[in-house]
Amino acid sequence: MKTNVLLDTSFILEGLDKLFDLYDDNCNLFVTDIVLQELDGKKSDEKVGFNARSFFRGMGSAKGRKLDRVPETMKPLCENDTLYMMTFSIASRKIPIYTLVRKRYKTRDINDSKIIEIAKDYGFKLVTFDMAQKVRAMSEGVHAMLGGEIKKDEVDAQGAVASMLRKEKEGYLTKGKSGRSGKIGGFLILLAIISLIAYPSGATILLAVFLFFIGIADLAGAENVKKTNQSREKSGGKSTWESNPVHDEVNGVMDYGYGLYD
Repeated sequence: MKTNVLLDTSFILEGLDKLFDLYDDNCNLFVTDIVLQELDGKKSDEKVGFNARSFFRGMGSAKGRKLDRVPETMKPLCENDTLYMMTFSIASRKIPIYTLVRKRYKTRDINDSKIIEIAKDYGFKLVTFDMAQKVRAMSEGVHAMLGGEIKKDEVDAQGAVASMLRKEKEGYLTKGKSGRSGKIGGFLILLAIISLIAYPSGATILLAVFLFFIGIADLAGAENVKKTNQSREKSGGKSTWESNPVHDEVNGVMDYGYGLYD
């Protein structure tokens, strides 16, 4: 029998590459409307937006099928709840993900409490990267675990999600290298100098000045790209934030990525 697992927002933002590991570990994966709302709000975030966008891309072509009972337990849905089975697809891999929407929550507390409410009502196991969320869930009798506790098969470490994310990040980090090599800038500056020497007229001077400044701008852009890539190569392809073992400070307690999603 499969375990019904509810994914916290932090799990998707920090552990998207572990999604297939959870599914392969005999789990049904669920997300709530609250998680989807929080992910939507993080799409443009420079720290965690990449995984949010990747998740929505994976769900983008999904055709939902409405269900009236929870898989495995066959528990009927609570009043005002709607459940759809959708498909998450990356590369050649496809897995089902269940989206549960609740129109009216009993709790008036923060979003974390609403996610815990769903887990409690349906007996879901909550998986999160937020230590505070794990503690809150456990205090209400919900079985919860941290995403870092998921065991990853060495072979599956090269799986579809991890591979796709790695390649896409590499493409993002090196984006613009060919167009920002500085060759165009150098050519434009050279052309400006030759024009002034060969045709020293008023119109030529204006054109040469225009070409000169465009060339300088291209060279400056190429230098910035070079420095950025050198910096990220030194940190293993990670941004400064990703390579820092301490991401955030919450209530005076240093956490490893916790507290970024409230």
